[in-house]
This record gives sequence, structure tokens and C-alpha cells, in this order.
Amino acid sequence: MEIKVKNYNQSFKGVSVVSNEAKRILKKADMMVKSTNAIFLDTNIPEGHKRPLWSVLYEHLSKRQSENKNNILIDIVDKSKHLISVIVADVKGFVHKKWTVNPMPVIGKYNEVVPPADNLSYIAYYHSLDPKTYGKSGLFDVVEAAEAEADLLNKKLMESMPEVKRSIREFKKIKNNSEKGSKKAQRALEKKREMLALKNASVPHVQRPFEDAKDLLSKVDLLPVEPKITEQSKIKTKNKLPRKLKKELKSKIK
Repeated sequence: MEIKVKNYNQSFKGVSVVSNEAKRILKKADMMVKSTNAIFLDTNIPEGHKRPLWSVLYEHLSKRQSENKNNILIDIVDKSKHLISVIVADVKGFVHKKWTVNPMPVIGKYNEVVPPADNLSYIAYYHSLDPKTYGKSGLFDVVEAAEAEADLLNKKLMESMPEVKRSIREFKKIKNNSEKGSKKAQRALEKKREMLALKNASVPHVQRPFEDAKDLLSKVDLLPVEPKITEQSKIKTKNKLPRKLKKELKSKIK
């Protein structure tokens, strides 16, 4: 049977309450458990807790089923009668098992919580004299059965999956480009040094014929050369009279 209800989240993996009405009923059941001092007889209450609270069970159940790919869904059946359904569905959305349960706890004397068989009537009479108040929640037994069914489905799913084959082939070594680049730069530097050494070695060979002339010129004391004085280079000096004196001189001569 395939799930066709729209509010079912088929991608959810683990435990989910898919109806708001179911959430309200579970919350009401928790309030009823907290308001009583009864001794609960549930054997599947999470370790470290004494009361069958759905809020506590949901936390532990979600952690246990976190790796399970199947779903445990809780939906409403009858709001007036406080009936909810616990559904186990696989990863494809197909329902495998379904339970209907009332999450409200049953509270009373021992023989009221746990009805005795006919052949044990004396035990029932003995328990009826017990003044203590006991309680029992059918939801916890149903959820335990649903969790076992979900674990079984998950085990079958893991067995049906193909085995992962591992290759023993050795891969080629990946070259380190940074190391390759550093070696290339080092070779280029060495080549440049060799070329510079060859260039410096050729300089003395080329200048060898001029070394003797250079030594001779360094030993000769060069005298300062006197510049030649020519007629053109002589400075022409003319004795000129001022214009006023020249006019006075002419007037006297006349």
C-alpha cells in the first residue's frame, strides 16, 4: 500500500509526527503523565527516566533512528477518541505495518492496569488489596514494535545494496608543478651565469693588443700645449673719444 496523503514527507528519515492533531494529543498525554504520581509499569521507558513521556521518547528515538532510511510516521485516526496511528514506511513510501493506539495512560490499581487471566484469580485478589496507584502507556509498546520493524527493514535494505568494489590498481604519481617550476628556474639561472662567464672571458682576449700601448701612454708625461696666437685672435683695441669731447675738439680747430 503506497502513501498518498499529501502531508507525509517521504524525504524524512527517522521519526515524524505528520499531523498537528496528533501532536496535541501526545502533548495532552504528557501533561496527564506529569500530573500523577502513579508507578508506571512500562518496561521500554528510556534509561534514566521513570515516566513514559513522549517528549523524552521522541528525543531518544530520533537519535537511534538517525541512520535509518525508513520512516516511523505518527498520524491522527480519531480526535474524539484520542486514537493515533503509528506507521512504518520504507524509503519508497510503501506502508509495511500500521498500529492504532490511544496514547493516554491507563491509571488505577494493579489489577486494573494489568488485567489477570481467569486461572489466576487469587493473584488478582491479592493485587486488588494493593493501595498503590499504577499506570501504563500503550503507546510505548507500539513504538517499540515499530522501531523493531524499521530496524528490520533497514537491515534488509543494507543487505540488498550491491557490495562496493575497491580497485587495487596503483595510480600514477602526480607531478609536483611547483617543484618542476623551481628546477626550471634554477637551470635558467645556471645558464645565465655560464653565458656571463664566457662574456667576461672574451674581454681580455679582445683588449690584449692595446695593453702595451696603454702602458706606454701611462708612462709618458704629456706637456701642456700652448695655444697659437694669430692676428685674428688678437683683441682689437680702439681709442675712441666721447661724442661731446669730439665736438668740442672740432670747434676749437676751426
